[in-house]
Amino acid sequence: MLIVTNTRNNRYYPSSGGGGTNEPPGLSVIGTADGTVRSSGGHAFGMSIFADWFTDVSLPAGNLAVVTDATNPVGSGSSLQFTFDNAYEPRCAIASATFAAVTTLYIRFRIFLVDAFPCKYFYIGLPSVDLDNECWNARESAGNFRLVYQGALGSIVLIDSASAAPEGNLSNPLVTGQWLMVEHLCVADSAPGVHDGYSIAWVDLTEVGRVEGSTAWGTSMEMIEWYATANTVPSTVVYRVGELYLSGSS
Repeated sequence: MLIVTNTRNNRYYPSSGGGGTNEPPGLSVIGTADGTVRSSGGHAFGMSIFADWFTDVSLPAGNLAVVTDATNPVGSGSSLQFTFDNAYEPRCAIASATFAAVTTLYIRFRIFLVDAFPCKYFYIGLPSVDLDNECWNARESAGNFRLVYQGALGSIVLIDSASAAPEGNLSNPLVTGQWLMVEHLCVADSAPGVHDGYSIAWVDLTEVGRVEGSTAWGTSMEMIEWYATANTVPSTVVYRVGELYLSGSS
């Protein structure tokens, strides 16, 4: 893992979430969804920052659909259900979002894993490093949470909840059968080559890992991609998303 000493002194390390989340104060909302919209006006989740869903042309409409869901913790009464099936490629759907570049990016999503399977949730683009440099978030087979860089430097595990601190907290928190609140806070490097950026991840308000001073980081973020794919699934597996929320500052 390519890590250098982080001397930045304005890091945000909350011990618990204010207002029920770990979102720092002072950020501006970039976009929000509550599980009631599949797509609207050509925008996935009904969020204007997103392009529309890219799916296999033969994907049944029900494999990506809003379903009635009284259990959604945000109280909308619905959730967006993703059904993965080995008969289709890319298993379910992908949607990309772009927004004005930020130096601090907070991402929160609430997910209900009906089935246990390894899959990616989203990519964070780091165009200030290179257009092909990005980090992806995923559930691994044991239920551990990962944030992995891929790009010009190869593939680097930044956060793995199954690892010891600070990279993880020796846990496998992405369990099935209950709503989970997953949060990311990403702070960019203050200048090119300084390597004082960091990222922290939480599941249900508990920190599951962090990375500081990675040479894989950059000076801004301006893209995420919801990447509902899995390399393989045994047959048909499902998860539901009840909230997607992004905020940031520059």
